[in-house]
Amino acid sequence: MCHFKQLGLILMIAGFSAVAILDSCAAKQPATLRPGALNAFDSATFDTLVTAQAALETASKEVIAFPAVKPELNKAIDLFNAAEISYKAYHEALAAGKPTDQASLDKLVRNLAASVAAVIDKIRPLKPIPVDGKVRDTIDPGAMILGWRLA
Repeated sequence: MCHFKQLGLILMIAGFSAVAILDSCAAKQPATLRPGALNAFDSATFDTLVTAQAALETASKEVIAFPAVKPELNKAIDLFNAAEISYKAYHEALAAGKPTDQASLDKLVRNLAASVAAVIDKIRPLKPIPVDGKVRDTIDPGAMILGWRLA
């Protein structure tokens, strides 16, 4: 189940695996539907859009220090706007019992997730840190420390 606070914390503070997190929200069915949601896809897509919006708002504030990222951030914002419009049309059509294009909306939301993740990765890149005196390129299955931190 995707919770806004958990995702927002992960995206805004950690910036770790943003695409996997957003992508999984769009793809998985939540255990309970968000109030007002008409089905699991509707609920998960709304959660994903809320999380993407929070991440984009944070990135908009931080992009001042990364002017080269601004065009990519603008692209992500454009994708968000398109996804939001498509989501509203999907939700309204679903509520009215009209045909919907869930596949197109899902593709748009996945593209948004990838775009937001790319922006976050450039603003808050992860850097390897020494673990036991060595920098690890891979995760040791027996280790409890991932060996990564925010820059």
